[in-house]
Order: sequence, then C-alpha cells, then structure tokens
Amino acid sequence: MKQVIMYFKQLFLWNKRLCKKKSFLALLFLFPLLTIGMQWISGQESGVLHILLYEQELSDAWTKQIVNELLQMDSIIWFERTEQLEQAYEQVQVGKADAIWIFSDVQEKIEAVFQTRERREAIVNIIEQTDTIALHLAREKLYGVLYPYLSYELFEQFIEHTFTFVRPVTKEELRTFYEASTVEGNLFRMVYSTSSQENEQESSYLVVPLRGILAVFLFLCGVACTMYHKQDRESGVYLQLSETRKFLLEIGSYIMILWCAGSFVMGAFWFLGIFTTWRQELVTMLLYGIIIAGICYLFRRCLKTTTAIGVSLPVFAVLFLVCSPVFLQINQFRLLQNVLPVTHYIQTVHEPDLLGSMLWYAAGVWIAVAGMKLFIRE
Repeated sequence: MKQVIMYFKQLFLWNKRLCKKKSFLALLFLFPLLTIGMQWISGQESGVLHILLYEQELSDAWTKQIVNELLQMDSIIWFERTEQLEQAYEQVQVGKADAIWIFSDVQEKIEAVFQTRERREAIVNIIEQTDTIALHLAREKLYGVLYPYLSYELFEQFIEHTFTFVRPVTKEELRTFYEASTVEGNLFRMVYSTSSQENEQESSYLVVPLRGILAVFLFLCGVACTMYHKQDRESGVYLQLSETRKFLLEIGSYIMILWCAGSFVMGAFWFLGIFTTWRQELVTMLLYGIIIAGICYLFRRCLKTTTAIGVSLPVFAVLFLVCSPVFLQINQFRLLQNVLPVTHYIQTVHEPDLLGSMLWYAAGVWIAVAGMKLFIRE
C-alpha cells in the first residue's frame, strides 16, 4: 500500500514540476483561449459570405416580408440591405461583397408561376462575381424563405381548380386553413442524439469542428509531454530507478497530464454547447487519454532525440487536421483515418455503439507498447 501511495506521490510531483514549464502552460491555456475566441467569432457578423439585398421601389408586401426575413435570419451568412444598386455592383466587383439578390414584385412573379406555362421571369435576380459552392449553399437559404409563399400559392391554385364549394371560399378562409397545417420550426437541427433533453443545445456551424480541433491539441499536448520526459531521462532524473518503475512512472505521468488537460477540453465542450452526456464524455476522454499515453511511449522509443519529437509536432497537427474527420469525412482517406486516434475519439463520442471499436484500437496500441517494452531494449 505504501508503494502505491509513493507512486501516486511521485506522479503528483512530476505533474507539479511540469506545470512550472512556461511552454507547457502556454499549450495548456490554448484550450480556453481557442474556445473563447471561437465562441466570440460565432456570435459576430459572419465573414463566410456577404450578400447584399436590393429591394426595388414600389415592391409588394411579399417582397418586403422576404427581405426582412433574410435580414433577421440567424445564419453564418451576412445579409445586408442596400439602397444603391450601382454601389452594390461595385462592391461585388472589388470583392467587398459576394453577391447581390435583387427583389421586385415577388407576389406577382410567384402567381405567374402557376398561371402560365410560358417562359417566366425569375423571382429573384442574382448577381455574382464567381459561382462557388458556398454561394450555392447560400441559395438554399433563399429557397427556404421563398418556399412558404410558393407553397401557399400552389395550395390556393389546387383548391380553386380541384374542388367545387357550395358557397364561395374567401382568401382569408383559405389562409386560415393553410396556416392551421403549417409545420413550425426548422426541418433540420444540429443537435447531439446522445445529449439529454434538458441540456440539448443548438450549436453554431463554426464551433462544431472545435471538438476535433481540441482533440488534436490534446494529442499534441501528449507529444509535448513526451519531449519533456525525454529531456528528463537525458539529464539523469530517473537514473536511480529500476526499468519497471521508470516505465510505470512514465506511463502514469502521461495519463495524469492528459487527463488534466482533458478536463480543460471537456470544460470547453460544455461552454460551447457541444457537450453530449457526462457518462459518454468521461468514458471516451479516459479511453482517449490511455490511447495517447501508449502512442506517446512508442514515439519516445522510436524518436531518439527531443529535436525529432519537437519537429514531429506540426507534422502530426497537419496530418490529423487534414486526414481525420475534424471538418469533413473524406472517403479517400478512410483507411488512413482508421489508424488515427482522433478519428476513433470523434466517432465514439457521438456513436456509443462504436466504443467496442475504440477498445480494440486501445488494445492494439498497448499490445505494441508491451511488445516494444519486452523485446526491444532501450
């Protein structure tokens, strides 16, 4: 029992000494700084797209309603009303704006859609300098705002041409009947299926990838710990310890530091509203820390110098951010993704059924650790 207490005391002292290193503290405090920065950016006017809305004079009520809906929309697209069309052209030409949406007589144009089969005038005129994927996605917002008006007009035309009534039906009655069956809210919501009903929060598009980014930072934190441990071994801090105690102290130190940093990461998830459940977060974070600890030991054994470990930090950062499903799931990288620990963490935290796969991955890492410890001498 005394040996166990002494072991944890040594881990605590090593952890305390590591926290005195300015470079490690700077890396650790990147977690809250990145979190606060992304939270602040997600609440600002979007820099992703800037679309100008121009409403021609003497426009009808539908036109004014549609423009106002777009201006009040909570979106990653920055919609701005413009009164001068020529000035709007210039902004698009010099790149200060991405597109202009021109609205005029929307109600008349929508009614014409169902009254004639001849070629019709566009409901909304769009001017763009370049046609990009982002602008295609922005049009989905426009379609979503136009849909209720097109839907009602189609409903009205269908009722008038299909049914015969004993008495004339007024437009007010048709509108009342139509709105009684209207589905409120969004068709799609960004939520986590594993979160509880009380804590369910909608997340900004900008903060959703932050889980993968912080998972990569946590891995880099483990690699940095490996570099510090390598320096301690080279300076003779562990000379008086047996090989078994050196191994246990090294692994325990990695796990303790990673779980300490992991608490910062989970706090960031909660602050950003991308937290799932305490059980799911704790289990996956503990297992992720154990996996990283094993990989850090393998790195320390394979990379012979602290310089090599330091050079590997940006390499692993780029590799994980590009190949792991942090931003996108790229099928061409599927085989490589299954080798990276960040992939297993991101998938398991959202799909509890994949916990078994993550356990097998952890077992594979620690079998490699055991093999290197037993058969390859330092």
